[in-house]
Formats: sequence, structure tokens, C-alpha cells
Amino acid sequence: MPDEFTRSPRHSAAATLLWDFMSRMERAGGLHSLWTPILLFTGVRGSGKTELLAGLRGLLGDSFPHAHINGEWSFNSTMDMLTLLAFELNQQRGYGKLAFPRLVIGEIVIRPDIAVDPLDRDRAREQMAAALADHRKVKVILENSIRSILRSALTPVLTRSSAAGVVGKYGAVAEELLGPSAGKRRAREDLLGIGQEWWRHQDRGLGNDPIDELISLRMDAERARAQRQTDDAGRWNDSGNSRRTVTKRLWAAFLADLRDNFGDRRRAINWTRNCVLLLDNADSPAARAFLEELVS
Repeated sequence: MPDEFTRSPRHSAAATLLWDFMSRMERAGGLHSLWTPILLFTGVRGSGKTELLAGLRGLLGDSFPHAHINGEWSFNSTMDMLTLLAFELNQQRGYGKLAFPRLVIGEIVIRPDIAVDPLDRDRAREQMAAALADHRKVKVILENSIRSILRSALTPVLTRSSAAGVVGKYGAVAEELLGPSAGKRRAREDLLGIGQEWWRHQDRGLGNDPIDELISLRMDAERARAQRQTDDAGRWNDSGNSRRTVTKRLWAAFLADLRDNFGDRRRAINWTRNCVLLLDNADSPAARAFLEELVS
């Protein structure tokens, strides 16, 4: 640990807590988390919280996947914050590129440029199945969707060096959210197939058709977009539950992807520490909502 940071007793104690909470232990033939804590540093503005997080980032370096999100950045939605979280976890080289196919599938289908008939369910099923098949098979279609998803998420932080060039070449773009398999056609198709199939059960013991579940996700996203427009116009409607439903499902997809990455015994055999989210300015409205979602 750098002396200039850990010389402070407060910083040293925070670093020790972080290191302990990141621990994974050998159990039942693999490494498992000891904790999944949320550690909150409190204090008045200017008391050194941002400096503390910057120091912890320095300690984590390139060795352990971590993300830094600032609650004062102007995010449009939780989807953008989750995308940035996945992207940032892949910027450190210690564990290589992680894959988030369940999250990517969810984010693809709620994009407004994917045509889904809201009135004809059979037609909607045909459109959704065709769109997902195109993303699995046609490289440029997947490339354009991921580039659009990343652009939206990175808009608040495009001036940061870590965001530079991310929306350039296809391989780099896809690997930021789909991991090392993104560059291989068959592996990419299989990975997206796994991501799509997860929506059948969503780790809740469901036995539903994934296409129907993704159509429902899309319809909730459409109602949520209408809600935002209504809010902007100063009128009321009752689609607030749609926003919460979309958010909850995207969080579930993200966490399922994360568990899958760390549950790969062959790849994660030496991953002795968990990844870390450093959330600065956690008292802003966007960050507070994000934190409450994470806690729930």
C-alpha cells in the first residue's frame, strides 16, 4: 500500500476493511464470497470522502476489477449506470474481460429502434425472435447496438481517458460487455444464446418463454419512456411501476452475469478477491436511487 495514502489511520482502516470485505474463500470445490457488504463513508462535503475513494482506487489499480461512478454525473437511467458499471469492471486487466450477456440482451430489446408491435402479440414474437437472431448472427448489427448502448452510458464521462476510443473498433466495443468470446462468431452466438435463455427463469424458478419475457420487458420500457415524457409535460400517469420493473430485471441480469463470471471454476480459480463498486457523491438523487436498488 502506498505510504502517502495509508499513513493516515483513517485511510489505513478503510483500506483494511475493503481488503477484508473483498475476500473469497475456498469452499465446496471453488472460491466463494465471504461477504457482500455495502460500506458507507459519511461526512460533510469537503471532509475527504472523494479523496478516500481516489486512494482506494489507487490501491486496487489494475489488479482487481472495480468501477468508479459519480452520483453527480448526469445519467439518464439506471440502465446507463449499469452499463457503465459493467464497462468499468472491464477496464482493469487483473481478471481479464468479464461477460454480461444477460444484461446485454435486456438492453438490446428495450432500445426504441427495435421494432415490436404493441398490439399484435404474435407479430411481436416474430419481430423479437428475428431481432435477437440478427444480433446473434450478424456482427455489424450487434456492433451497432453495443456501440449505441455504450455511447448512452458514457455520455456523462466522455472526457475521461478511460472512455477514449471505446466506441471505435468492433472488437474492443463488444469485449467491453461480452468479454473475450466477443471476437469469435460461434462463441459469441453461444454466449448471447445463454443470455437470452436466462430470461426464461431469471433465477426465480420461472418456466416462461424467454421471447415473451423480453417482450414484456420491452413493453414496460415503453411505458416507462411514456412516463418520463408525461412527467416532463407536467401530467400524471400510472406507469411508475414499469420503471421499477425494468430496473429490477436489469439489476437481476447484471448480478446473474457477475455470479456466472466468478462462478467459472476454471477461469476464476485464482480470483481470490471480489470486484468493487466505488460510488462517489452517493447523496445525489440518482446515486441514492441506484444505491437503494442495489441494497434491495
